Amino acid sequence: MKIAQPDKMSTHSGHSASVSVRSVLPVLAYLQSKQLDVQKIPELARIKAVSLDDIEARVPHALAISVWEKASRLAGDDHIGLHTAECVRPGSFGALEYAIRSSHDLGAGIHRLVQYHRVMHDVAEVRLETAGKNAILSHCLPVPGGAPQPVSEFIMAGWYLAFCRLTGVRLRLDEVRFTHAKPASVSECQRIFGAPLSFSHDRSELVFPAGLLELPMLESDAELQRLLESVVMTMHENLPASEGVISQVLRLLRDELCDGEPTMEAIAEKLCLTPRTLHRRLKEEGTSFRLIVNTARRDLAERYLREGRMTITEIAFLLGYSDANAFHRAFKRWTGHAPRSHPVS
Repeated sequence: MKIAQPDKMSTHSGHSASVSVRSVLPVLAYLQSKQLDVQKIPELARIKAVSLDDIEARVPHALAISVWEKASRLAGDDHIGLHTAECVRPGSFGALEYAIRSSHDLGAGIHRLVQYHRVMHDVAEVRLETAGKNAILSHCLPVPGGAPQPVSEFIMAGWYLAFCRLTGVRLRLDEVRFTHAKPASVSECQRIFGAPLSFSHDRSELVFPAGLLELPMLESDAELQRLLESVVMTMHENLPASEGVISQVLRLLRDELCDGEPTMEAIAEKLCLTPRTLHRRLKEEGTSFRLIVNTARRDLAERYLREGRMTITEIAFLLGYSDANAFHRAFKRWTGHAPRSHPVS
């Protein structure tokens, strides 16, 4: 399995999670197109006016998530993420979008999305995996419950519709996975994706034939791409040179799970923090140490099972469980499936 992941940043603490204001503007524009009063979203009062005028400004992560959730309620639209994605105008995501659009093929464009996604969101994890004939493009927010429905659907639909537009091909998807529970109606998702859907995953994912990565981009331009790459690289380098505390903890956990049950004290020491400070910072970012441990374990477990190279006992050991039975119980609690019967993509 080949995995494309963003660059690892230094483990300097103290950075608060933020997103580009470009992540909020599309849903505000959608509400306004429906003649809805966006000022009824109280969180907007906490975003300085300059932030909405400055398209390169940053907004606190928790605030942006709350705006999306309040927008869904204001519109009375459970699928506001899907409908906003359909209305996004080309160019809404700035230099990163143009760098992707000018790439040679879809695979190169997606690799740039993975490499520079931090320009859009500090703590989101975006990656591309290829396993045999399949490719999986995934998005994960390591917060309680993962990305809420409006955000998960906006990202999946936004990516999918953009890739179709940029290649001129109605891409065939093998499956679309969401972090939220199955909604009362899935007809809107079926209309947009035309693919099997599944819910309550720890990551939002588009699963598609790996051969699609070779599709040429309609706006491919090598010279323009080089120019835009340097612009995006500069934007990326000018961001605070640290991961959010969630990303730091996740990375350390993935290295240490095989040594047994990780403790907050041990992780805090590696981050040069007291356990109390680590607890507080995780709480400020809307999560907890225990939740991140479970997220890391489930994420790695599903990856190892997809690869199919290890036994259940070996996976249990790598994830720090005392025996295979303990891992079996945990996996069934996460997914409702026994590990051996979990769908393999």
